[in-house]
Amino acid sequence: MKNVSLMYKLNNELPTFGVLGIPGTGKTTVSKKIGEMLDREVVNVDATLKQKTLENRNVLPKDIINNEGELEWRKYEKELLMNQFDIKEKSVLDFGGFGSYDIGYQEVFDKLKDNGVQTVFLNNDINVSIAHLKGYDSESINPITGEKGYENWARRSGYVKDAKKALEEGKTLEEGWMTRHMGTLKRVDFIYSKANYTLDLNGIDWSVDSIAKKVIMIIAINNFKMNEEYNKLFNSWKKDFAKEIRAKTNKNILLDNSKQR
Repeated sequence: MKNVSLMYKLNNELPTFGVLGIPGTGKTTVSKKIGEMLDREVVNVDATLKQKTLENRNVLPKDIINNEGELEWRKYEKELLMNQFDIKEKSVLDFGGFGSYDIGYQEVFDKLKDNGVQTVFLNNDINVSIAHLKGYDSESINPITGEKGYENWARRSGYVKDAKKALEEGKTLEEGWMTRHMGTLKRVDFIYSKANYTLDLNGIDWSVDSIAKKVIMIIAINNFKMNEEYNKLFNSWKKDFAKEIRAKTNKNILLDNSKQR
C-alpha cells in the first residue's frame, strides 16, 4: 500500500508529458505502461487526430494521404494540433509521426511548452526498432494510415517509399528501412532537438517496464526535489536496470543515460 501511495504522489507531482520517437521504439506500449503505473490517462494523439478529421471533413487521414499526398495531411495535422487538440492535464501523450520540420512544427512544440507539457524522445538503434515492427501483431492498426502489421506498412508508397523500392529491387525490407532511416535523419534530428529530454537506449531491447520507469525518472528528477522515499524507489529501479543490462549484454553501461535539452 505504501508503494501505491508513493506512485499516487508521483502522479500528482509529475506534469503532463509526451513520448516521442521513430517507428518501432515502443512509444505506444511504453505510454500505456506509464499510464498503468501512474493510474493516468493516456491520450493516443494519432487516434485523436483521426477522430477530429472524421468529424471535420468526413474522411479518414489515410484518404487525405492517398488522394492529396502526405504533405497535405501533415499540414492538416498541424492545423488540428494547433487549434483543435485539447491538452489534458496530468495525462500521457502518446505521439505518432508528428514533428515534420518542413511545415513548421516548431509552433506545435511551442504550444506544448506553453501548456507545461514535457516531451521525452526515445532514441534506440534502428535494428531494435525494426525487430519491434516485425513482431507487432498483424491485427494492429496504425490509426492514421489503417495499415496492419509490418509488411503491409512497409509496402506503403510515399512514407516508406525506400522500403517499397528495396522490395522491387529484390532487397530486404530491412535494407529499405535502413535507407529510409538515413534519409529521415533531418526530421528525426528536428524532433530530437526540440524534445525536453532524450532517453538513449543504447541498442538494448529493454523491457517495456524498464523504459516506462526510465521516462518517469527523467521527468521526476528534473522537476522536483528528491526526498528519501523517491530516492529509495528510484535506487531500487536502477538496481533492476542493472540486472536487466547484465542479463542482456553481460556488461555494465551507464545507468543515468538521459539528457536534458
